[in-house]
Amino acid sequence: MALQDPNLYIGQNNRELKPHGTPDFPCAGYKSQTYIQWHWHEETELIAVHSGKIKLKLTNGTYELSAGDGVFINTNTLHCIELLCEGTVLHSLVFSNSLIYGSRYSVFARKYVFPISESHQVLKSILLRPDTPWQKNALTCIENAYCAIRDDNPGYEFEVRENLSRFWYLMFINTQIQNIISQNTNNDSVRIKQMLRYIHVHYGEQINVSHIASAANVGERECMRCFNRTISISPTQYLLKYRMGQASYFLRTSMMTVSEVASACGFNNSCHFTKTFKKYFNCTPSEYRKKYK
Repeated sequence: MALQDPNLYIGQNNRELKPHGTPDFPCAGYKSQTYIQWHWHEETELIAVHSGKIKLKLTNGTYELSAGDGVFINTNTLHCIELLCEGTVLHSLVFSNSLIYGSRYSVFARKYVFPISESHQVLKSILLRPDTPWQKNALTCIENAYCAIRDDNPGYEFEVRENLSRFWYLMFINTQIQNIISQNTNNDSVRIKQMLRYIHVHYGEQINVSHIASAANVGERECMRCFNRTISISPTQYLLKYRMGQASYFLRTSMMTVSEVASACGFNNSCHFTKTFKKYFNCTPSEYRKKYK
């Protein structure tokens, strides 16, 4: 298996839809050199910064990683990555934990994997630095597995699974996993997914912060705090950005008139829509359509 295309395919609630690997070998390797937008997936992700520098954003914090660093990102964890300098290259692995534990009834699943993966609301990530001995060894496991997938030599699957298992072992015995997973659950990740899902379904309607907050059963103030804590943008700003993204998609791919696009994206007034669109794209909707048709 060679490396897979790093482009994302994201559904309505920011869930990545692309399968990673194959049903009989659910692991994929990626070489990424561009911005990675907000998304989450059911699989675990391991990243090694091969060169350059990145800013990793999670719902519970933002972290900078440089060449030689890496990170474990738990299942179902919303995240995005910004590149902080030219020449930045990431080596990443996205895999189903079943590759490590085999049967869900095995001791590996019950004792070592599930306690971590099922605590993703508390244990979202573990940063890896080469100046810590066990983390240096864990980073070596990531690179070994990545190279095995990239080189695609006969029997590479054994090498990938061996290194992923070794990584999990190092992580489990060298971190205070039991203390971490016993902490109070942070609800921000659940709430932001619920509110983003609501926006993605209802963006064409006349919705406001109150409606968005209700999707997660929180008040307007908590809604705004949750957006700022997790994705560093207000709910109204996110709604507007999403509407503009959908509008640009309709203009490129459909025969809808500008007025129809405006209405489909929640604007009652075509003039207001045109002014807003121009602020985002530096051209009118009609000019945008001519440019990309």
